[in-house]
Amino acid sequence: HVDSTLRHHVAALAQLKGKIPSIDLERAGVFGHSGGGFASTRALLLYPGVYKAAVSSAGAHDLLRLYGPGWGHRYIGPYKGNEALYEKLSNPAYADRLEDDLFLIHGEADSEVTIAHTQQLVDALIKANKDFDLLYVPGADHGLMNHDYTAKRRWRFFRERLYPAHDR
Repeated sequence: HVDSTLRHHVAALAQLKGKIPSIDLERAGVFGHSGGGFASTRALLLYPGVYKAAVSSAGAHDLLRLYGPGWGHRYIGPYKGNEALYEKLSNPAYADRLEDDLFLIHGEADSEVTIAHTQQLVDALIKANKDFDLLYVPGADHGLMNHDYTAKRRWRFFRERLYPAHDR
């Protein structure tokens, strides 16, 4: 489960800082695509202040309810009777916890993780009055992580948020 994996990542960062002085946790960022997009966003939502910035591309933010018919049913069980678990595993349910910098990227032609995942999260973030950055890429499919423009924007976001004194 991604929540326990994130808990381990947070613990590892703390241990590494103690052993490697050059690790600057004031500039920790996280990036993920697809399931990793879910996880990078979730890292900000569940562990505020640990990662200062996250980029989430094609995030499967409501994996159990929106990702492919039967996916959640196969791995978690039917929705009926498991509503609370489905909600718990949905990023929009935690939108009100956002404190750090989040950049969401999604291709409008993504048939693997439909744009509805990001739209649902955007709606929840707006309702929670949270600030975030958003980029929809016209015509882009699920491979947009390797798209030159999104790569440039991703690294610019990290540079601006994590190293603002170095920004031109």
